[in-house]
Amino acid sequence: MTAGSVASNLPRINVYIEPELKEAAENLAKKQRRSLSALVCVLLEEAVKKELEKTLVETEIQKSATSGSTSTICSEDGKN
Repeated sequence: MTAGSVASNLPRINVYIEPELKEAAENLAKKQRRSLSALVCVLLEEAVKKELEKTLVETEIQKSATSGSTSTICSEDGKN
C-alpha cells in the first residue's frame, strides 16, 4: 500500500463522465479538501437521502388522501 492510500472492503463502482465534469469535480474536491471518491460518495449520499425523504412525504400525502383525512398543516385562520 502506498502512502496516503486507504484500504477498503467497500464495494466499488465505475462511472463514465465527460472530461469537463471530471475536472470540475476534481476542483470541487480539492476545494473541500476531499478525495474525488469521497466527494462523489457524499454527493451520492445526499441525492439518495433527498429522494428517500421525497418518497416518504409523497407516501404520507397519498395515505392522507386515501384515508379521507381532512387535516391540514395550517389552521383555517392561517396560524400554525
